[in-house]
Amino acid sequence: MMSDMIFLDHRAEEHKKNFLLDWYLENPYNLKMKAGSSSGSPTEPDVGRYLDVRVISEFCDRVLCHYADKLRRKVIFEFSGGELTPVRYLLQILGYLKNRACKRSLVVNHARKQPYWKKLIDEVDFVTLTYPSGYNQPEAYIALMEYLQNHTILRAAIVMQKERFAECRDLAQTIMRSFQNVMLSILPPEEEKYLTYSGEKRERLSALLDLCRAHNEKNGLTNKWYRGEMTAYTTDGGTGHLTPEQILAHRQNNWKSWMCWSGLHKMVVAPDGDVYRAWCFNERLGNVGGDVTFPTVPISCPLKRCADIRDIALKRQSLVLFNPGNIRELAEIGIF
Repeated sequence: MMSDMIFLDHRAEEHKKNFLLDWYLENPYNLKMKAGSSSGSPTEPDVGRYLDVRVISEFCDRVLCHYADKLRRKVIFEFSGGELTPVRYLLQILGYLKNRACKRSLVVNHARKQPYWKKLIDEVDFVTLTYPSGYNQPEAYIALMEYLQNHTILRAAIVMQKERFAECRDLAQTIMRSFQNVMLSILPPEEEKYLTYSGEKRERLSALLDLCRAHNEKNGLTNKWYRGEMTAYTTDGGTGHLTPEQILAHRQNNWKSWMCWSGLHKMVVAPDGDVYRAWCFNERLGNVGGDVTFPTVPISCPLKRCADIRDIALKRQSLVLFNPGNIRELAEIGIF
């Protein structure tokens, strides 16, 4: 662990150039399951209406104009939303972005079968296939992975469950053993659940995260994705590399008052079209159907912890006092 870190940045140079628009699309699954609060956060906006596909396309154009054309960033559009595939206009949106030569990513569960994916697969560059909490059909999950790995860059995301720890661990080990081309992510449970883990179970989870990282590193998978390991710089001038999952599991995500590059390297669109810097919903920037203020400077984090795994992989910096003795070292690691 690196409790004395003062600066966190992407390890891969390519990841530093990326801008991620993370869009949680509303769909029938959301409405039925009230997925607007699926993360467990009471502040997450409720779903309530479909957005018009024209509004979505036009906002994507605005994002490209600002972040790609003006700031020269590589924009990745990531669409999620529980089981995303029932969205009736999903293919239309993906096709529109494909024509704009944009990278497109989906974060989905695995309710749809191969015939649906055969229609969809040519329209996406990345797929995160989630093994969600409460699901216990690893055979179906593996079967869909076998198809998708041959057609797209695939990431398997397993949400660890205290009650089914052994099952989730066995599934992760099967993936590492059988799928060398599939990136693996072990998602630690929500903080209040994680705190109920025994010391032994936390050690087992930590060991599993180390194996997962080694699997991705050995097979050259980390740099194929658009987010990955972070480099942590410490007060003594040292560095270390950590995955977002390790940072969260080791509870090294206390960045209150740190400067956070959310809004500059990433934005979030909620189901109702409201735009935020990140999944903490700390700062609303506008709505896709109206005015949106694109941030020009980092924001000081007001929260005790950065609790959402989707927000961990962001550049951030602690408050630093400059003096003649440290200014060279701080300049070398990019503090200013």
